[in-house]
Amino acid sequence: MTRTKPTPPPDAPQAPGGRRPATRLVAALAAAALLLAACGDSSGSDTSEAATDGTVLDQSAKNASADAQDTDAGGAELSAPSTTVAAAGAGPAAGAGTEGAAAGADTPPSAALGAGGGGPAIPNPADLGRQLIFTADVEVEVDDVAAATDAATAAVAQVGGFLFGQSTTGGAEASSQLTFKVKPDVFDQALDALGAVGKLRNQTVSTDDVTERVVDLDSRIQVAQLGVDRLRTALAETTNLKDYAEIEALLLQRESDLEVMKGQQRTLADQVALATINLTLTQDRLANNISVAVSAYEGHDQGVGCPGQGEARIPAGDAATVCFDITNEGDQTLTEIAVTDTVLGIDGETELIEVFGSLGSLAPGQSVLVAYEAEPERDLRLRTRVTAKPTNGVDPEATGAPVDAQATFDLLTFEPDRDPGFGDGWSAGGSVLAALWTGVTVTLGFLLPLLVILAPLGAAAWWALRRARRTGGPAAPAQPTAPAGPSGGDNPPPPPPAPPAPEPVGAGTGS
Repeated sequence: MTRTKPTPPPDAPQAPGGRRPATRLVAALAAAALLLAACGDSSGSDTSEAATDGTVLDQSAKNASADAQDTDAGGAELSAPSTTVAAAGAGPAAGAGTEGAAAGADTPPSAALGAGGGGPAIPNPADLGRQLIFTADVEVEVDDVAAATDAATAAVAQVGGFLFGQSTTGGAEASSQLTFKVKPDVFDQALDALGAVGKLRNQTVSTDDVTERVVDLDSRIQVAQLGVDRLRTALAETTNLKDYAEIEALLLQRESDLEVMKGQQRTLADQVALATINLTLTQDRLANNISVAVSAYEGHDQGVGCPGQGEARIPAGDAATVCFDITNEGDQTLTEIAVTDTVLGIDGETELIEVFGSLGSLAPGQSVLVAYEAEPERDLRLRTRVTAKPTNGVDPEATGAPVDAQATFDLLTFEPDRDPGFGDGWSAGGSVLAALWTGVTVTLGFLLPLLVILAPLGAAAWWALRRARRTGGPAAPAQPTAPAGPSGGDNPPPPPPAPPAPEPVGAGTGS
């Protein structure tokens, strides 16, 4: 007799022991695919992408749990991937089951990233699996170098560091060079603490990645160690004295190289384990300085026109006003300000006209303008000097070395136009005579050196000429003596007959 089991309607609830193989298989495959996708995406995605993927995975886990909520086996199969998703989102611990997975899926993404839900935690570079050497050079200006040195040492000690080296110089320009060693995870805290000791002037931070050097050095050490071990074995087994000496020398060389590499390894390890901070503390030096600018203009008006022009031309003998613009360019207040000028005759006791400001005290950045009235008769090149003494603004006495500034200025004059008179003619005549006398003296001065040469030459020429006159020229031929006349007297001979006249050319002989 055959019995037929009644088929429940499709929407009837399943018995606790009932199973849906197809549903469980689909849910398991979906959970496995999502798990693989989550593992692949989590290694290269940023915070926002991880939060989005986590939300999708949580929703998928919820759907899978809804499909298999009436099957014990299906729930057991989904518990593993759900737990993995929860662990990726910083939810309940592994092994919490389906309920733990659902709780992890409901956790907000912000609570799963960083402590306190304040955003993603920034990892320390030392925790990234790299071998990094941190170095910083910091320069701080302080009021008291000795006190700042103690403060810097105490600040580094509070974060777990220590003083590694120190060099301090005293005097007016005191300074101190300190070297600190701190752990890399408190490197930034130590820098902030040292920068707060005084006025931070300069800070340089550098990071050296020596991961490849460390790995290469470890490999070389391992290979060298194997070579040393083999040489030691060969040295122990050899019986030949010559081979023993060669192996021993080679072993000594290999052991030396191995120790050098181990020393380099220890040095790198120490530099990676402790960051180095080089701190330079310098004394805060106050700069005291004063400047003066000189100008002038025509007329006397109690300095109302100050400052004057850059270049002034004043009629000779007329009124002129000289302006002195004095500025405190230092860091401290200046007192006992004095203006002197040897060309104008101004000394420390000369009363000057204060246009604005006061010569008694001058704060940093302030100026004072004073004037002096004169009547120049000719061109003047002024040489002005200003001196002052610094004070800290609290004590009336000077607290530093005196300062001074110097300036030059050309005060030019000219003669005004007017009608010429007797004095002008007399002056012009005197100028002409002076010019003539100058020409005569110059000419004489030019000829006198030449007389040294011309006088001997002239004397020689005169002597030669006189001698020529004494000796005379060559003797003339003697004339024949004519016979005496009949009277026997001294009558001169008759003149010779005149030569016949020349005949015309071509004259004939006929008729």
